[in-house]
Amino acid sequence: MNIALRVKNLIKRHETRDPFRIAKDLGIIIKYRPYTETKGYFLKVNTNKFIIINSNLSDLEKLLVCSHELGHAILHSNNKYALTYEKGLAMVQDFTLFPVNSIYENQANKFAAELLMDSEFFDSIFSKHTDLDPKIYEALMRLRHTRI
Repeated sequence: MNIALRVKNLIKRHETRDPFRIAKDLGIIIKYRPYTETKGYFLKVNTNKFIIINSNLSDLEKLLVCSHELGHAILHSNNKYALTYEKGLAMVQDFTLFPVNSIYENQANKFAAELLMDSEFFDSIFSKHTDLDPKIYEALMRLRHTRI
């Protein structure tokens, strides 16, 4: 799976790197719910796709979580092994910004890094957030240059 190429084609087709706009264009519904631990998750109900994001997160964290969950929606929504099935619902739930507990999580992380780590986009979005933890930036850069 060439995630970098898939993201490049996605950006070209939607003319943006904004995960919220891409999700909207693809008919993926984004909902916000308050959680204490969960950062977000991707949910598929029949043919409907949802990205649920913790409403208590900062705008920057919401952007990161949306990018990661969009990766699940695009890369894994038809993969029965990538999704957890509970009561007929398919979902992927994340408790940290960059979970690395499976190949699917690594792929979603790589997707987010490829989507967000363009210098112009990065400067326009992340420069507004002086509270950005340098470790998050480093993790995104490392993921972008990792083969998965």
